[in-house]
Amino acid sequence: MQNINSSFTFRLYLDTRYINSNPDFIGKFEVKVRITAKHDGKPKLAKTGIYIKEEIFNALYPSFVAKRIRAKKSFQDSIGAIANKEENQILKEQIDRELREWKAAETPEIRTFDQLKANKGFVIGSNLLRDWVINYNKRDISKSHKGRIDAAYKKINKYFNRKKPDAVPQKEISLYEITPKFLNDWESWCTNEEGHPLGTQIGYAQNLRSIIKLAISSPECSFNKSNFPFYLEKENPEGYIIKEDNDKPVAKYVEDEERELFMNYTPETENEQRAKDIWLFSYYSAGMNATDMYSLRWKDLDLDKGIGYYYRKKTKKQRRQIAKPIEITDTHLEIIERHKGKKEFVFNFESIPKLSTNKKLTDHIGRQFRKLRKKIGLSDNFSFMSARNSSFTNLSKVASSNEIMEVLGTHAKEKTLKGYIKRLNQTQKVKDLYEKLNET
Repeated sequence: MQNINSSFTFRLYLDTRYINSNPDFIGKFEVKVRITAKHDGKPKLAKTGIYIKEEIFNALYPSFVAKRIRAKKSFQDSIGAIANKEENQILKEQIDRELREWKAAETPEIRTFDQLKANKGFVIGSNLLRDWVINYNKRDISKSHKGRIDAAYKKINKYFNRKKPDAVPQKEISLYEITPKFLNDWESWCTNEEGHPLGTQIGYAQNLRSIIKLAISSPECSFNKSNFPFYLEKENPEGYIIKEDNDKPVAKYVEDEERELFMNYTPETENEQRAKDIWLFSYYSAGMNATDMYSLRWKDLDLDKGIGYYYRKKTKKQRRQIAKPIEITDTHLEIIERHKGKKEFVFNFESIPKLSTNKKLTDHIGRQFRKLRKKIGLSDNFSFMSARNSSFTNLSKVASSNEIMEVLGTHAKEKTLKGYIKRLNQTQKVKDLYEKLNET
């Protein structure tokens, strides 16, 4: 029965419009799922890859046959024998499973067919960690986030199968096997046997916790909050505690003196000038990355008003898109003038063969900064990405993370920005303490 709160209707459809030329499928047609979004009434046909003869489909699903044909005694007499054949029952199970998967893909926040398609395959009620990794990665998260989730799963599954590492297939770990003791032993194995820094193991543990939280939030999963293996102050004080890495450095963090050294450097070649200009454009645009500069169009800017807006390519697949504002200054205009594009793009990168794709542009910038670091005397931390982090460094000195997020929308999540600022403050505290120590 269709959920009355559903945003879609689902119906099986035998596509007899096309005759299949494949010798294995002659006389057969593909079963498709007709999916209609209620908000616009537009139907989509989803392929199943299952081919079947028309008379068999009609026998298995007589409700889809026209009433005038169903009413005929000859039809009623024939469908029983056809439908009861074992091979046809197997076909029906395959078709029903496909239909169930499409229906299970729907969640309250999904509104479009593309979102539904992306969520297809969500596993309901499983107690296997692997299935919840799949479910988690169907959420609206970035590609890099999905990679970290996969890495956490692979690491804990490697530990789980450590006694038989060459076994095929590898045994899948159950959620119930992830206990506080198991996690403590896994932590020791990661740092002692695998040689991972504490910060790396912490990252694995945090992502693992996110996966398990999703599982216990599902009412269909028998693994619930009472089984949660991580520490909760009032509910699970005996749970595994994720360590705090106070020594974790801020990625690409640079000191003000080093930034000023770079800014005061006068480029000696066209490549150096381009690298410096791209860094400055990013810095004064609250961390715009090279891919977004490559794609920046004139329609995104209003030079008369001195303002521009763009959407980050990195988060383009996320459902919640926030336009990032740019206040266009004289520095922006000078940089644009030096690298002005001729057509719809603000910059001329695509017209230069060695910069014709955003990948080529980022690789080119990387090479230039390796040369500049050596030439000027910059640290290995100094790169194009240090422009983004330097802008947050200075912003965080005059505004809260909430203000930065609300006004500039610099990160997809405020939690990410808060984590950066926390590490920044820790780094500054260490620096201040050593300066005081050296003064004694």
